[in-house]
Amino acid sequence: MGVDFTYYAFPNQSTLNQMAQAVPAGFQFGFEVTDIITIKKYTQNARFGQKAGERNGDYLNADLFAEAFLKPLEALKPFVGVLMFEFSKLIRRITSTAGLFCGP
Repeated sequence: MGVDFTYYAFPNQSTLNQMAQAVPAGFQFGFEVTDIITIKKYTQNARFGQKAGERNGDYLNADLFAEAFLKPLEALKPFVGVLMFEFSKLIRRITSTAGLFCGP
């Protein structure tokens, strides 16, 4: 089952625990990685508030990803099937830094 709400906000431990308790053993979720990690520039969407239209300083921030996204999922490892990274626009000058995020 794909979990879309994690695209809009970092996972909340309480919500994740409730999800895990609601499914049988062996069930796995696919989590969409938060857009704070995957968008280079905030769109003009109202949900971004004052950041709308600005460059995202946390784009491909591996430390933030590990702390705010992966850490809450640690306790639910058996329920984590896949992490999905949605990039709105991939062009060479943007993706040239992806190796820094992914590591060697």
